[in-house]
Amino acid sequence: MDTTKDEKYWKDYTEFINEVEKLTELSPAELLSRYKMLIEELNDADEDYYLEWKYELGYDLWTRQKIQKVIDHKLISENVLLKNFKEQIEKMDLELKKHILNSDRNDWWNNIELKFERK
Repeated sequence: MDTTKDEKYWKDYTEFINEVEKLTELSPAELLSRYKMLIEELNDADEDYYLEWKYELGYDLWTRQKIQKVIDHKLISENVLLKNFKEQIEKMDLELKKHILNSDRNDWWNNIELKFERK
């Protein structure tokens, strides 16, 4: 029984990595790392640099859009690793949503409205 679970895991592992890289040209670990870095930078952002952030955010948020492609990809919807990936993204989304105005929208990652607060 354990052998079957191991086989399923490694099959899912290989499939997940291959599909994510095909969809995004990045590994799952790279997507998570880039998203985490974006959130850390926003947490440290200063309102004085709003225009710079507005420009950079548009570029950096493509990471979240690529992540959504992975989450919505039907071929890996039953994949064991997708569940863990989604859980990590949901936690990071909560942190990111502190910095955006339109987080109540279903597709907020497609058109982010940034908010800044003075520190």
